Amino acid sequence: MDFGIKVLALALFISTSASAGSLVRLKKATFDPTQAVQVLNQSGNERTWIVSFSTPISEDIKKEIRAHGFEILSFIPDSALLIRGDKADAHFSHEEAWTPYQAAWKWSEALQAPSLANQNQNQIAMVRAYSAQDAKKVLSRLQNNQNIFILNNSAEFLVIRATQSDLFEISKMDEVAYLSDSP
Repeated sequence: MDFGIKVLALALFISTSASAGSLVRLKKATFDPTQAVQVLNQSGNERTWIVSFSTPISEDIKKEIRAHGFEILSFIPDSALLIRGDKADAHFSHEEAWTPYQAAWKWSEALQAPSLANQNQNQIAMVRAYSAQDAKKVLSRLQNNQNIFILNNSAEFLVIRATQSDLFEISKMDEVAYLSDSP
């Protein structure tokens, strides 16, 4: 078998192995949701989920999700949605798996992740909420913490100074979409 045929055979194998719903691709992680996903420090959000599907996501699937009282936050390649709501006994057509959305997945690459060595170190960070209403909820919670300083807020963004451990706790909030170093 010549080299060109081997490459073509490998490409066909990969494309059929990676059909709709086989992998969830995030900036911080790529995983098969039907396999056990290691939960990082028990940091899954309580109401924010990645739900993967065995088929491409149709308008009917979206309607079904909304009818169960869930909010669709984002599409995630391949054939997954980031949704928010109470899981309880909810099931959707063509659903493959539910994965709690991990706080660590919300951290930008540039933001220094917390460790024992830096957990009390202050850092300026930008917190992005899913909506302006979510940002107000986050702001309300943060204003009660004397160790967190709100430097700026507008629409769905907050710029804060906080310790690494406080930033990690903030990333656990279901209203928080992303944390990055301050621009």
